[in-house]
Amino acid sequence: MSEFKVKIEYKNKNLETVVEKEYSFPDYTEMLNLELKRVLMDIEDAFYYFAGNKQKKDWPEELTARFNKIRHKILDQANAIQRLPQNLSYHGIKANSMSINEFISKTMP
Repeated sequence: MSEFKVKIEYKNKNLETVVEKEYSFPDYTEMLNLELKRVLMDIEDAFYYFAGNKQKKDWPEELTARFNKIRHKILDQANAIQRLPQNLSYHGIKANSMSINEFISKTMP
């Protein structure tokens, strides 16, 4: 799967491309996984702030339940994104089981 590439254009506020980067598909999905986990840490920081900086064990039960629900959803999606390179297939042909050339020759008419 490392032969599969993702090209990303980073743009400024005027939507002008300022940087172009290319990542292997597994590296890109790992980056997305980590970014979602960073978002989760920011959300957790906000929960701590609104709980008066109390330890999680001292949070009100409802606050803990709400945070855990958000946490569960974000981690599920982060892990699903990270598994994409292993799960990608086209008409039953697993993309991670062959080279890009083999994959294209088997999937493109």
